[in-house]
Amino acid sequence: METPKRKRGRPAMFTAEERALGGFVAGTGKFGSRTRRKQDNAIYQSLALATIAHDEAKRFAWLYSDTEKNMRTTILCELGRLNDPAAIERIALQLCELKPTTSAAVAMIRHARLGRQPQGTPGQLTEVLRKALNTYFTTHEGVTLQDAVEALEALTLAAKATIEATEAPL
Repeated sequence: METPKRKRGRPAMFTAEERALGGFVAGTGKFGSRTRRKQDNAIYQSLALATIAHDEAKRFAWLYSDTEKNMRTTILCELGRLNDPAAIERIALQLCELKPTTSAAVAMIRHARLGRQPQGTPGQLTEVLRKALNTYFTTHEGVTLQDAVEALEALTLAAKATIEATEAPL
């Protein structure tokens, strides 16, 4: 007696009708029809747009506009994966305020959806702080290197106090 063959790959998230709609929304690519993943992304993007497109105050203008050229498709696809209109709207508002890079926005959305955060490294933290200092130096006149050193020392003390408070034995 033969055992049934297991299906390979990710399980299907959409019905055949939804997939047909995703294929229509995704359109045809340069080399033919779109892949299943691109169809899924088109569906997720449509779900996110359906949630935030009704906003008359244009609070989500950073994520999309009336033209396709100004649409942040990757971020919208990740927002659609949340499958909760209230969460999509809440996180979209936060993203529009912060205006992060696409990779940072995707990481934030995935953290909200999956409940876990990627492990940080000292090198990554150094790079984030370096960029923040450079931005501050370029946007504020009269800041000296000594001001930066004092600010970083104060930040170090505050970080140590926070870490010691959270690691205190009960």
